[in-house]
Amino acid sequence: RFKYTFNKNGDLIRLDEFHKMHFWKTINYTRNKIGNYIEKSYNYYDSLDNIKGTDNWIFQFNKKGERILEIWVSGKDTIRTNRLSYDNRGNYTEQLTDDWLKWRFKYDDNNQVIERDQCHLRGDSIQCHSLTKYQYENGLLKRQIIYTIGNDISKEFGYIYDSKLRLIKIMEQWYSRVKHGSEPWSTEIRTTITKFDNDDKGNCLKKSEFRDNDTKPFRCTYYDYKYY
Repeated sequence: RFKYTFNKNGDLIRLDEFHKMHFWKTINYTRNKIGNYIEKSYNYYDSLDNIKGTDNWIFQFNKKGERILEIWVSGKDTIRTNRLSYDNRGNYTEQLTDDWLKWRFKYDDNNQVIERDQCHLRGDSIQCHSLTKYQYENGLLKRQIIYTIGNDISKEFGYIYDSKLRLIKIMEQWYSRVKHGSEPWSTEIRTTITKFDNDDKGNCLKKSEFRDNDTKPFRCTYYDYKYY
């Protein structure tokens, strides 16, 4: 179970995660005047809902106010280091994690991300093993395709909206190469369908997930809202 707290501008400032109705973890954000978070911390709880530990993120910013360095610190230990890059339009274009795992992003003229690849650094070379492409229609994400090494499609998403441009369904297909005994290799396709029930304000009230041709969902997530 999760609880989200927002400020008056609609920015997330706190996320509470519960296990069996008890606090497990809280993420706190401190934001600047334009809504970007400048501080971030984790609180961990024991079975009596008492804080048993705290982790912090240390950030560095460039002259434009863009976050270019993120360091996750637990006590005296550094857990993770992210180095971030941006283009001249302020789009987030690259993340290097722990000096070996890299993500790269490309955008269209509308600043919508159209490609993302995931790579590993090996010595002086870079090896990319996953490429994701995004397709849009009238500003809405309609299709997402994930390619693996060899240019094979491993996963594909289709997004469906209602007349009020609210997301109501995601069609997800997984592709895998299988071999049964002496038969030749074939492609097996598994499907997951996610349906969303929304209220009149566009808030999602229920998310239902179905496998293949099942008529009953294998998982449902429910949402409620409070306004102050």
